[in-house]
Amino acid sequence: MTTALTLEDQLATELGLDHLTPLKGGRTNSVWQSGAVVVKLYTPQGDTPLFGNSPDHEWHALNALQGTKIAPEPIALKDTSLGKALIYGHITGALGYASLDQAAALLGRLHRLGAKAGLPVTPAGQDVLEHGCAMLPADHHLHALKPQKTGTGPITLVHRDPVFTNFVTGADGLRLVDWQCPAMGDPVEDLAHFISPAMNVLYRGKPLSQAEIFHFLKAYPDQTTVQNYQEYGLCYHWRMACYCAWQVAQGNTDYQAALTAETQYMG
Repeated sequence: MTTALTLEDQLATELGLDHLTPLKGGRTNSVWQSGAVVVKLYTPQGDTPLFGNSPDHEWHALNALQGTKIAPEPIALKDTSLGKALIYGHITGALGYASLDQAAALLGRLHRLGAKAGLPVTPAGQDVLEHGCAMLPADHHLHALKPQKTGTGPITLVHRDPVFTNFVTGADGLRLVDWQCPAMGDPVEDLAHFISPAMNVLYRGKPLSQAEIFHFLKAYPDQTTVQNYQEYGLCYHWRMACYCAWQVAQGNTDYQAALTAETQYMG
């Protein structure tokens, strides 16, 4: 009697790897470890209105960051019968950042690299608010909370999803993983998404305290970007609230607490 292969066994066979061990990952794609490498199998149609899910963009970003010790080292992007699979070097360490200073320094190093060709441009300025509006029905109460002030800073490579579990603290320091929605954009977006109470509720279990937010912003190496965040960062927080409302409308009830936390932060 022939036993059907599991998804892990089929993928490992197609990629010529040993047994795949599941890893804790994000909410969209499946991730495994095989020895010194990580395999990410992309979920088709995994995009949301705020976060893309592109294996090609992640592959491009990892190659652009090769040797910087900011991201994992790229190995291969393969087409399989199960979908596109990205293979990159495994980072031995603990999920999350060990300190806010480390996270601020790593994001600062990323943003100092400037723009990288071949990636999409993420909305900035007034387009951030229009992006948020597009996620809401016309009568949603969040429209009344829409900030009036917008702004734009220098365009750099941004991760766009620097949540707690997308940092790994290893022997060589801190790295950022899960680059499936990188872009050229305003680094204020990364600061806002790192601080986002909604994202911290979902991925860390609780929001950052006001003292922690102050510490992070003080530690971030480019204080001009911090000033920009303080001037118009609420645009990104409002858009995040719109995204949480969209998720709730899709039936994802865990986003309700995230939505509440984000709107409370906006005051």
